[in-house]
Amino acid sequence: MEINISLKSTTKLYIKLFALVLLLHFLTLFVKHGLGFETAKGFVPLFHMDFERNIPTLFSVFIILQLSAICMVIGLSVARDRKYWLILWLVFAFLAIDEFASIHERLIDPVREVFNTSGVFYFAWIIPYSLATLILCIYLLPWLIKLPKSTKYGFVFSGSLYLSGVLLLEGIGGWHHENNASQKNLVYDLITTAEESCEIIGLLVFFYFSVKYLITNAGLKRIQLKE
Repeated sequence: MEINISLKSTTKLYIKLFALVLLLHFLTLFVKHGLGFETAKGFVPLFHMDFERNIPTLFSVFIILQLSAICMVIGLSVARDRKYWLILWLVFAFLAIDEFASIHERLIDPVREVFNTSGVFYFAWIIPYSLATLILCIYLLPWLIKLPKSTKYGFVFSGSLYLSGVLLLEGIGGWHHENNASQKNLVYDLITTAEESCEIIGLLVFFYFSVKYLITNAGLKRIQLKE
């Protein structure tokens, strides 16, 4: 049995799904801020990007789990730099769990109490996650430099997008949240929209370039991957 998977078709499908998720999210913003309905009988919590364990969350988890699986397959298929791909496999597996279970949210109060954080560090989980990200980037840098040019630049671009959302825009959102009596007004929701969009687009870019690397460097006999 042979399974044919087109990278371009799959990527286009995910982009369309993301566009649908984003459209429904903007509809929740209209319902919430334009019409004044906080929940609209569950519609807002179901499609709002800042809520947990809903449609946008499941979409993100779905993509992250695929990235974890792709990194595992590459790690098991190529001898060169295997450990780096397997590390990414574990990182994405953790990110999927964290995205669904909101582990980082549980760190906000304990870290804030220890460091007395405010401003861009109001959502204090940013501190330990930034430190972990820095350590990971330093460790992966020699491997990243040796990757093929298109893969390397693609990964740098995807990582920049993802981190600008998950850390930079999260910090800006925290600062705004603190300075507006912890109210999640329209400005905060728009910051969240930009944050979540950067994260998902970054994941989709990584998906494209990691699968492209898989096509070029890992020979699979039962599944045929095509560009």
